[in-house]
Amino acid sequence: MDSTLIIYGPTLASLLYDLSQYDRDLFGLFFGRKISQKNVSVSDKSEKTTTLSTTNVIQSYYCFVFDYDQFIDKQGTLNTKLLADLIQKRSISNSQEVIGLWRYRRNSPLRPSVLELHIYRQLNLFLSKLSSKPSQYYFALFTSESLSNNSTESIDYKVMSIDFELEKYEAIELQISNLKNTSTDEFKEFQSFSSLQQKLFQNTTVENIPPLFIQNVENSFHKSLKNINSVINEISQKSRELVNLEKQIQKLKKK
Repeated sequence: MDSTLIIYGPTLASLLYDLSQYDRDLFGLFFGRKISQKNVSVSDKSEKTTTLSTTNVIQSYYCFVFDYDQFIDKQGTLNTKLLADLIQKRSISNSQEVIGLWRYRRNSPLRPSVLELHIYRQLNLFLSKLSSKPSQYYFALFTSESLSNNSTESIDYKVMSIDFELEKYEAIELQISNLKNTSTDEFKEFQSFSSLQQKLFQNTTVENIPPLFIQNVENSFHKSLKNINSVINEISQKSRELVNLEKQIQKLKKK
């Protein structure tokens, strides 16, 4: 199934402005609409082929600022009850559903940490239980650094989708679109790429990379993903044990 991720320019601009106002790391959610469409193509042999495509449109976002500790505890466990209430309010007021999770941290590489993957995995499992049909949820990383004697701030980002069961990682292209279509090309929908990716491939082309090197990199990545998945499972188990231990302590205190 083909999937596209779009965010409106004003929504992204508002998010980036909000990120610049805080001097700490932040978590948040993307809300919007998922539009599914069936595409039917007919070949020269009159054979019909039907494909399903989904367009995910980010229309708004929610930032865990003052209520972060209420939604996510020190072990990185999501408060699913509060999360369900938040999702229900958004669904009723704006007819929006969760598109994915986002994370902002300063002066750091665009690689998800174990804690972030742990939270992202919990969100995927929780939303999958709420939905009657399989759906794809995204994880976006934002980072910033100050340039030119702190007079300029550069913000980079990466969007990804991870299937933990299949241990499959996929980098997602985020399309930025204005609210209205115009006849002027520069104001139409355009694609945005992280400057870090541009720097990485500036002096390198695919043709110059040996196939064996690419295969080794992919194998290393999948091996690392398996190790991370194992650590996440262990953290989840320890978190459950800690919760049970705290309950037992509370019971002993009441006696």
